[in-house]
Amino acid sequence: MINLRSRLLIGYGYMMVLLLLTAGSAAFGFFSISEAIDRILSENFQSVSASMEMMESLEEQKTLTVTALLESGTDIAPLDDAERAFYAAIDTARENATIDGEDELIDELQRQFEQYVEVQHEILADDVEAMPMEVFAFRIMPAFVETRQTVFALTELNHEAIVTADEEAQATALHMAGLLGVLVTIAMVSMVFLSRTLQQKVLRRLRDITKVAEAISAGDHHRRFDITINDELGVVSHQLNTALDTHDELQAEMRGRLNQQKQLVLGLLEEVEGELLLLGLDGTLIASSCERLQREKLEHVQKWLVDHRKEMLRDFRQSSTEVKMNMELDDQLLSMRLLAAGGERPVGWMVQVTEAECEPPNGSESEEES
Repeated sequence: MINLRSRLLIGYGYMMVLLLLTAGSAAFGFFSISEAIDRILSENFQSVSASMEMMESLEEQKTLTVTALLESGTDIAPLDDAERAFYAAIDTARENATIDGEDELIDELQRQFEQYVEVQHEILADDVEAMPMEVFAFRIMPAFVETRQTVFALTELNHEAIVTADEEAQATALHMAGLLGVLVTIAMVSMVFLSRTLQQKVLRRLRDITKVAEAISAGDHHRRFDITINDELGVVSHQLNTALDTHDELQAEMRGRLNQQKQLVLGLLEEVEGELLLLGLDGTLIASSCERLQREKLEHVQKWLVDHRKEMLRDFRQSSTEVKMNMELDDQLLSMRLLAAGGERPVGWMVQVTEAECEPPNGSESEEES
């Protein structure tokens, strides 16, 4: 089974991959769109600029032709410059042709312009003196109009290409936006799923462990931690359960030994004549062979020992002599003696009841058990 650490690493690694994929897709999409727009606009801008240059060259040639027809002796050298400018614009348009049918339209435009130039040169070569404008209108103007319309057609074709490129860029942008939206949605849903899984697999189990620990600290030693899931928290829970079981076993063993020692002490007391009480230094009843000592009297003795034990222990340490004390309670005489291990370390009190008239100590046995 995959442990908790591996699950967390896989989950957050998955989130990182989604975020990187989203960011990478966005960057790639916008870069592709920008590059395509720049390329298409640049190419079509060059074609449109070439069309404008063609139009200016045609207009210049028309003006120079009319001037040459009306004024004899006019220098027609600028016509050659305008013609070369037109051919240069055609070459530019051909180099930037990227649209279907653009090459064919440029070829047709070149053919028409060559016809226009040929007619123009023929008329200018002849010495036309009578009705020059009629000659221009009927022989040159038709070729000029045809060539200009083709230039307009080329310009319109490039304009339509720009509009199409804009529409495609918008469609691509919408597509990329939709893809990014899907990726972001997947990332958000995954984050919710991972958060819920983290809460169920980690936080809820930590809460359960806390509740069990609080119950155990409150005295419910039978509670145990859940070890059904074999991960890090399961291993910790198993180790804690083992420690609790070991603690309970040690406590049970200790209670058995204490009970055995208590029975041994009671057996020793039975061998001593008279009725005796063994009390700890703090006045706790350890064992008793007196079956009829009143509870109120026992509590009085315990309280008296607690109140005077510091003074008696100080006297014992200073003098290192046996400490004895007698107390009369009604018709009973109680002889109290400090017990010391090795004659040096105080361990408790032995109280001897010299009178026989004793009543059963109500609840004394239950106190001993507790």
